[in-house]
Amino acid sequence: MLERFHLNKDPIITSLALLGVNCNLTARDWIVTEEASNILKFFDLITKEVSAEKSITLSKTKVIVMLIIKKLLSFQQMSHLSEKSKKLIQDLHDGVLDRFNYLNTNTIAQATILDPRFKKDGFDNDDEFKKCYDSIASDMTKITEINDTNSEPQQETQVEQENCDSFWSEFDNTRKETRCVSL
Repeated sequence: MLERFHLNKDPIITSLALLGVNCNLTARDWIVTEEASNILKFFDLITKEVSAEKSITLSKTKVIVMLIIKKLLSFQQMSHLSEKSKKLIQDLHDGVLDRFNYLNTNTIAQATILDPRFKKDGFDNDDEFKKCYDSIASDMTKITEINDTNSEPQQETQVEQENCDSFWSEFDNTRKETRCVSL
């Protein structure tokens, strides 16, 4: 909407002049609307991307937030922006960090590694990736150790399973005999 307002700058000014309405917008205000429009375009693209999907994974959310932060940081590096636009960028950056702070958990980092679309690319740096990778390897080792210590109860379960199978086979045989007699 802000972009459309900026694109229609001349017709708006002309209409206000024809109607005799005093326009309090300065040239600087029009520059700020153009800069804000360019800054917010990225958020519009992300909104369309997320809205197009029926559901979105945590790993994709993490990557999208990472991209938003990088884009906002690149906007902050632009020296030609007005102070109001820089304030907008800083407020957006702080808001994104505050709102999506929960994405910096180990569980979401593991989901990002395990998502084949992102893997290592879903991390800001190699140290974060290595820490998460080691965490997954440690968890897998624990699962293996638990399975190794529980190997004897599995044998007992197999014996019980055989008894269950014989029970059901007995039932199936009885059922077959009943069918033959009733026919």
